[in-house]
Amino acid sequence: MLMATQLFARTGLLIRFNLRRDWKKLLIWVVVLTGLFTAIAAKFDGIYGTQMALNEIVKTLKTPAMISLFGAFSAKSPYTTAKVFATEMVVFMAIVMIVMNIMVAVVTTRGDEDDGLLELVRAHAVGRLAPLFAGAAELTALNGLIGFLFALGLTVAKLPGATTPGNWLIGLGLGGLGWAFGMLTLFTCTGND
Repeated sequence: MLMATQLFARTGLLIRFNLRRDWKKLLIWVVVLTGLFTAIAAKFDGIYGTQMALNEIVKTLKTPAMISLFGAFSAKSPYTTAKVFATEMVVFMAIVMIVMNIMVAVVTTRGDEDDGLLELVRAHAVGRLAPLFAGAAELTALNGLIGFLFALGLTVAKLPGATTPGNWLIGLGLGGLGWAFGMLTLFTCTGND
């Protein structure tokens, strides 16, 4: 037990330091991503609000080019705005979430090391795994917040055909996907030491 305590010593201090250093960047990511996602969801019914418009976009989504981009559109008729939104926007937001998490994870690990900050931190009474755990905690909080806000934004947007469990599934699913890529990046970056 003592060994585990030594490995993670002063992790809370590093979490506070990371958040104090990164809060502006993280706030910009949160506001831009949730604002974009919610605004598009709110306007989506205006774009595909009629059954004729939905039928046309579904025809387009079933073409080979769109299947290669978004995957097979497997929703059954009657088509709703929520089904089309889930097919189109989730792919784009997933890509943006992956990029954001890779950037945050790299800055948290390799950026600190390249700046010489990691050596300064490790010279004090800080556990060997504390910087890694602090980065993981930062990514967990960031993705949890964004996933929650995505779900809340979809619920507020009230897309026709959307359900509350479906909104939460999309929001938390995107947060979980981003978290997974962030953790993979975090461990890949620290594994190269």
